[in-house]
Order: sequence, then structure tokens, then C-alpha cells
Amino acid sequence: MSFGGDPNVGIKLGNMLQQAGFQGICTKPLFFLLDNTVPQQKSEWLTYFYNLFQSALPGLMEQKQSSAEELALVKKELEVLKEREDAILSLATIQAKGFVPE
Repeated sequence: MSFGGDPNVGIKLGNMLQQAGFQGICTKPLFFLLDNTVPQQKSEWLTYFYNLFQSALPGLMEQKQSSAEELALVKKELEVLKEREDAILSLATIQAKGFVPE
């Protein structure tokens, strides 16, 4: 079952903004590496991911792709990662911005 979407949308953002009429477009890759040298940031990102999963749960349940029990397991695993000194979170993403001319 497919939810649609494009997993490569990040690399297409510049072209998409240009096609939508934006100008002054700037795209840049962002990379985050969060380990125990920044424990608070690591914990905040793991909480963010849990909240993201939680917000997707109703749609996933509707499509029979997940359950409340699975979300509880995700929460448990993320809590373990928050406490593990050897846990490392790396994240790569693309950011784009531009403006619409008046």
C-alpha cells in the first residue's frame, strides 16, 4: 500500500521553487551528527522523531500499516537511545528558501 509522496523531494526543492515562481532561491544540504557530546540536542531530536511518528499514527493505522503497540515500542526504543552513551544520531536533509516577487 502506498501513501504517495516523494522520498527525494529535498533534492528537487530548488527546481520546484523556480517552477512555482520563486526567485533568489538558495538550497543547501544540512547534516546533523548528534552524540553524547551534545546530549540535550540528541534527546530533543529523538523526542521530535517520536512526536513525528505519533502524528503519523492515525493515517498508518487507517491503512493498517502500524498500531498503537508499535508506537509504544518506538517510544521505548527512543528512550533507550536517549540514555545510551554510545548512541549516535545522524541526519541529512535539504533546506531551500526563496521569495515571490511582488
